[in-house]
Amino acid sequence: MKSLPPNSDIPWQRVISSRGVISPRGDLGLGVARQKERLEAEGVEVDTVSGLGERVDLRTYGWFPEVGQMGLDAWLAQAQGQAQAGGGAGGGAGQQAAPEDGS
Repeated sequence: MKSLPPNSDIPWQRVISSRGVISPRGDLGLGVARQKERLEAEGVEVDTVSGLGERVDLRTYGWFPEVGQMGLDAWLAQAQGQAQAGGGAGGGAGQQAAPEDGS
């Protein structure tokens, strides 16, 4: 969220970590539960993953502005091809999603 411009209309519940995990907030899980409920109300599938917590599949629900209409797998293949050719893809897919935790 800190990377968004002032007055952005991106709903807070859509901001998740670059791994697709809803970040805990130190409130005994209440914030994670509220965020999960809001995402599910929008039709986003949130899975409970042992050792990670609540996770969203970024291949299905991630937002990658550079991808445009291209699927994530095709974009990743293109980015990896550029990196191998010396073009430097600028990092993995998670960095494209403007994660809240900077990872």
